[in-house]
Amino acid sequence: MLTFGWINVIKKLSTPKPVRTVPVGDGSVPSHRVLPENNGNLVNIPSNGAKTLYEVFNKTLLNHGSNLCMRNRHFLGWKTKKIKEFSKKITDLTYNEVGEQAYKFGAALAATGCLPSDPTATLDKVNKPCRIAIFENTCSEWMIAALGAFSQSLAVATVYATLGIDSVTEAVVDNSISAIVCNKINVHYLVENAKKMPSLKTIIYTNDLVGESMNIEIPKAPKGLLVISFEDFVASGDTSKYPVIPPNADSAAVIMYTSGSTGKPKGVVVKHSAIVAGIAAAELKLPLFPSSKYLGYLPLAHIFELMYEFVCLAAGASIAYADPKSLLATGAYPAGALEVFAPTHMVAVPKIWDTIKKAIQAKVAASPPVAQVLVNTALQWRAAVVKIGLDTPLFNVLVFKKFKKLLGGNIQHAISGGGPLNGDVQNFLRVAFGIPLVQGYGLTETCAGLTIQEVDDEMTGVAGTLIPCLECRLDSCPDINDKAGLAYLSTDRKDVDGNNIWGRGEIMIKGANVTTGYYMMPDKTKEVYVEDGWFATGDIGQFMEDGGLRIVE
Repeated sequence: MLTFGWINVIKKLSTPKPVRTVPVGDGSVPSHRVLPENNGNLVNIPSNGAKTLYEVFNKTLLNHGSNLCMRNRHFLGWKTKKIKEFSKKITDLTYNEVGEQAYKFGAALAATGCLPSDPTATLDKVNKPCRIAIFENTCSEWMIAALGAFSQSLAVATVYATLGIDSVTEAVVDNSISAIVCNKINVHYLVENAKKMPSLKTIIYTNDLVGESMNIEIPKAPKGLLVISFEDFVASGDTSKYPVIPPNADSAAVIMYTSGSTGKPKGVVVKHSAIVAGIAAAELKLPLFPSSKYLGYLPLAHIFELMYEFVCLAAGASIAYADPKSLLATGAYPAGALEVFAPTHMVAVPKIWDTIKKAIQAKVAASPPVAQVLVNTALQWRAAVVKIGLDTPLFNVLVFKKFKKLLGGNIQHAISGGGPLNGDVQNFLRVAFGIPLVQGYGLTETCAGLTIQEVDDEMTGVAGTLIPCLECRLDSCPDINDKAGLAYLSTDRKDVDGNNIWGRGEIMIKGANVTTGYYMMPDKTKEVYVEDGWFATGDIGQFMEDGGLRIVE
């Protein structure tokens, strides 16, 4: 049952614990840390030298134009009330094909009167049509529209597809939006509210997840408002008449509206340079290759998904598009997206990982008693032996190969983000799938990047290691106490559980991936974007003995 790789055992047992971060500069403040290799040398530009998102994509287009870029399967309709039916045919787009569509889309935007953004982004209200809005689910058209906008130095204002029309109206008015991308299902909402959005001149609709039997009528638009399909809009683009206008690194790329639970959503102003710095960091911590296959299904209006997809585009990897409810066969016919696309890389929020764990457990519970004993024995054995560098090849064939098929059979690396992942869930799935399932931590204001676990980090309940484009310090919180009644101080050397640590306090971040601030909200910006480029996360953390970060409140 075991692989007798004793060399691996000896190597693992004799390897000292890694030092994941070190104090900045002379080391006089242990709670102010950075990666050892980036002490005084933070990264902000990827290896290909790209400085904007236009350059990120265009460099890949020039070097890997024939590579597979995007994949889609055709939605036919509802098989049942809860199961979507898809065609077995998959539509593939190469980088050349995506680039052609994107640049024609950009040219079509220019033809409608859209103008380039200012060279340097500010928080002030824009009064010219230099931004488009995207009010749509995650799909290839979403990303193609964004790439097209960037090719004309336009910014993208993102709006969650689940938000109401009032949020969309506010975003359109505040950003002087003249063109919006939406789903065909939502066109009538925009037309009905057109009078509230006097700057809106063009509605471009997609047919994403619009079934063949769904008869959706396009309402008659008022004078001065064009309603056009995505395909027809792309076809109208004349790149010879409207050639590319590359953006500047300091110009706005995205105005990302948070889904805030209270009050008006805040629009985070994100420069090209900030996202590019995050890409540069991911290139070192999350290596992807042209052969890598990513499954895109989380909201592109969320920074987590947007960042990961641009990391894929920078690497020349492919992105297969799906929606969260059709990942598994329980929500899709004839098969779930994971099985169809067999990705090598995947990200998910804790709720989805918990759902996958429960699906495995339910399947095991429904199997014969002998099979249940076999599975439980396999899980216990592998959980024990992987800690010392061994594996279970027999159980891999009998049990774990079947588990891996749930994720398509090819998963090599998986990330959990968007909230803390339960340690039991993380350990269970690591064992069941035999892959490094790691946690990441970040915010919209830091372009999703702050920490990510190393693949050799077997701890749970930790946010991971700092990424290479930033430094982090912990500021004392004398008025906030832990469960023992002690204040969180940057000078602490023990946590409430007696672990050795390098300080506790509010997590403060400084680096090229920190965004500009909140659009048209200077007071709110000053509350968290503080002195000398630092950003106050509002989260309390502690540096563990190895220099990794744990979020405690």
